[in-house]
Amino acid sequence: MKVILLDVSGLLYRAYYSLSADTFSRSDGLPTNAIYGLMNIIIKLMKEFKGYNIIACCDSKKEENFRLRIDENYKKNRKPSPDNLKLQFPFVEELIESMNINIMKKSGYEADDIISYICQNSDFEEIVIISSDKDMNQLVNEKVKIYDSKKKILIDKEFIKEKYNIYPYQCTFYQALLGDKIDNIEGIKGVG
Repeated sequence: MKVILLDVSGLLYRAYYSLSADTFSRSDGLPTNAIYGLMNIIIKLMKEFKGYNIIACCDSKKEENFRLRIDENYKKNRKPSPDNLKLQFPFVEELIESMNINIMKKSGYEADDIISYICQNSDFEEIVIISSDKDMNQLVNEKVKIYDSKKKILIDKEFIKEKYNIYPYQCTFYQALLGDKIDNIEGIKGVG
C-alpha cells in the first residue's frame, strides 16, 4: 500500500497565511481561510497522488506535549496562534473526516512523532510525507520521501545528500549540533 502522511498543523498554518481571513469567512463572521485553504491543498494532493491512501497526522494540545516535561522552554519563543486561526481549529478534524481521510492523533505527541512512528514501524510499500518541517529529513530512505508541494518535487536521499552534504540518518546529529531556533533548542555554541 502507498500512503501520504499529512502534517496537518503545518498545512493549516500555510493555508492560513496564504489566504486572507478578511476575504474568507462564514455569514456569521467566522473566519474560514485556513479551513478552505487546507481543503484545497488536500484536494490537489489527492489528484497528484491518485492511488495513495491518505493519513492525516495531527498534533495533540500544546500543553500535553511530553517534550515540555523534558524542557519547559520547548517552543516557548513562538508567538501564540492568531485568534482568528484558533477559531478554526475545532473544524479541522471535521473537515478531514468528511473527506474520508483517516486521522491519527495521540495525547502528548505532535504530528511529527506520529509520522516518524509510521515511517519506522509500518510495512507500507511507499510513504510520501507532506511537511515543510526539516526534522522530517531524518526519515527519508528507500521507501520514504518528502513532497515539496510548492516546488512539486520529491525529496529523496540523494537530494538531502546534495543539499546538506549529509545522509538522512545523519540529520538528527546535524540538527543537534546546530540547534533549532524555531523550537527554541540550543545547539553547540559556536557551531550553529
